[in-house]
Amino acid sequence: MSKRVLRVLIVDDDEEFAKDVLGYKFKQMGYDVRIASDLKSARKELDEREFSIATVDMCLGREGAIEGELVLDYIRDNYRQVPCIIISGSPIPPSRSFKMRSRYPMVPDTGYIEKNDFEYERLEELVNRLCPIEEGTMVSSNVEKGVQELKKLSYDLRSLSDRMAETEKEYRKGALDIARYNQLLRDYGTERYEIIDKMQTLMQGRGLDQLHEALEKVKNHEPEEAIKTELKEEAKKQGWGDKVFEEIEKHKGEIVSLIVSIAMELGKRAVAGM
Repeated sequence: MSKRVLRVLIVDDDEEFAKDVLGYKFKQMGYDVRIASDLKSARKELDEREFSIATVDMCLGREGAIEGELVLDYIRDNYRQVPCIIISGSPIPPSRSFKMRSRYPMVPDTGYIEKNDFEYERLEELVNRLCPIEEGTMVSSNVEKGVQELKKLSYDLRSLSDRMAETEKEYRKGALDIARYNQLLRDYGTERYEIIDKMQTLMQGRGLDQLHEALEKVKNHEPEEAIKTELKEEAKKQGWGDKVFEEIEKHKGEIVSLIVSIAMELGKRAVAGM
């Protein structure tokens, strides 16, 4: 099954601040960012996705502080496990801060940030304290980058296979002598292992351990049919779904391309929070 993805809900009707200030920093920290501008859209986001943390603007919408508190009420009553950071356009008096902490247990003692005194370092320190990254957690920006890098390596591998096929044709036509042919095969083999090594590195720590092991078996020259059988078993065991299982069943050609295809599909699902 897919590992947990870090995701933040930013509840703020100031689109520029939500997107370009808070959203920008959370994306830098590897979070999938969702933005809601009012109580209705915040409730919809919370009901449809799992969130690691939330920020709530207390002066939200036409109702002012009332609507911001209604968002906090909804989180407290339904998603109390989600820690919250309160965003305020002005200082919060100590007396009100004490009442807020008593009313909203998911807001920590120091979980307040003023827009007029905003500092990225303060936000990052607070987020890291409230939502430490656990082992196996998938940071969405890193996963997305990994998927793109896997796609490039897959293309490199196909290009290498084409070059190997062309070399085979040249040798059969007598255009290459045996020494040159064997040297090229060794060079291609080295390049292929290097590409597979890079693929394995990208799969580490992203919930793709079974695929990492499958690539290791390819490098050890284990039979491809045996690897496919193990992949089908893992697809059932890990709940990869019918789409992946059918892809394994129908695949023809090099096994590495199948493994990478599965990795990219699972990576995309992880980014989407599936």
